[in-house]
Amino acid sequence: MLEETLQSSPLWQRFEEHKERCHKSQDILFNSLLISKSEITEDLLKLFSQKEIFELFNLLKDLVSGTAWVSNSALTFLTTLIGISKKISGNAEDVVAQMIAAEFLRPGNLPTNFMLKYSSEDLFKSLFNEVEFNHSRQKNSSLITPPKTKATIVLISGVLNEIYKQAAFERGVSYLQEKTGQKYIVAKVHGLKNCEINGQQIEEQLKAYIKSHPDEKLWILAYSKGGLDTLHFLKNNNRFAKKHILGLTTVASPLMGANQIDDHKFIRMVTSLETKYDSLFKNKKTDSIIREILGQEIRRSLAATKQERWFKNNHEKLPDNIFYSSLALDSGFFESHIGMMVTKLLLSSPNNNDGVVDVHRAHFPDHFKSIKLGTIRGHHLIGARSTSFRQEALIESMIVFHKKLGLIS
Repeated sequence: MLEETLQSSPLWQRFEEHKERCHKSQDILFNSLLISKSEITEDLLKLFSQKEIFELFNLLKDLVSGTAWVSNSALTFLTTLIGISKKISGNAEDVVAQMIAAEFLRPGNLPTNFMLKYSSEDLFKSLFNEVEFNHSRQKNSSLITPPKTKATIVLISGVLNEIYKQAAFERGVSYLQEKTGQKYIVAKVHGLKNCEINGQQIEEQLKAYIKSHPDEKLWILAYSKGGLDTLHFLKNNNRFAKKHILGLTTVASPLMGANQIDDHKFIRMVTSLETKYDSLFKNKKTDSIIREILGQEIRRSLAATKQERWFKNNHEKLPDNIFYSSLALDSGFFESHIGMMVTKLLLSSPNNNDGVVDVHRAHFPDHFKSIKLGTIRGHHLIGARSTSFRQEALIESMIVFHKKLGLIS
């Protein structure tokens, strides 16, 4: 009797929830250790057998990536253990959000009157909060389970993606592949090239993939500048997209460009370096390398004035029978990754942002038919494998949301 009374008390329930969070964090830490150890061991064996500089580069990259992942996981476990980590409460204190989340449990698409009553931002936020809460617990007892979709997810990353072990959000998508058999591919883009070049790269890869898998439908999930690269691809491949692509979902993509690129003292300093450099070097090969280091092509692609003008001139050329959805990120200075703290200092903005992209510029303009998934808390690098952000919950929520809206089968 005493034991039953104790176990039903709020204090005991909080203790049980804390224990579940600790076990979940511990599982994540052990998983990062096992995978990182396996990757580094494999790299060492390849280096010893092949003795090539490329294998040494892979080893160094995996050492850095693995160390970051394990360190971040260890820190998350430690802060969870001593009770100072961010507690995820889900929709516990929001009755309306609970009702919205419950609607996702019902079979079939969301009813029309439901869609009219609540905004797409409210719907997605309520769903994500519910799924994220349950992903924070070891038992993961959510009643909202990700349905298996026939769509093949295409991951497209952003700037400097080559330094990462995996594509942006690949950790989250691979979790769904293991759990439901979700199919996905990665379309590679150059981390320092402009949108036109990367758009051509995407075209070559997706056309080659469809040639081998003609019956598959593609759902593009693009992160950061990868969203702009994809728009260029779609504009130039309207007929192909209408036949083979279901839609484009962007995460933290500067769809309307980045104001900081147009007129910021740090960018002006970089531009002045280019001007001085022009008078010192004329060699074409050296010219190309240094301009890549200074990020000239990236800055031209991301500048707000250029991107706004591009979208105004080209939005009607984008395929009109596919869906477009966008998600923005927002983080405070001390919530950010250390790299994003630096960008917040160097490229400061008066607007809410994730360290790189302003929230209001991460969505399509109102005149363009699209679905706003709203804004969630997170810095610009939450797509990296080493992040403590629950990518699995985000990808799971996206699949459930788009399927309930009847956008993917």
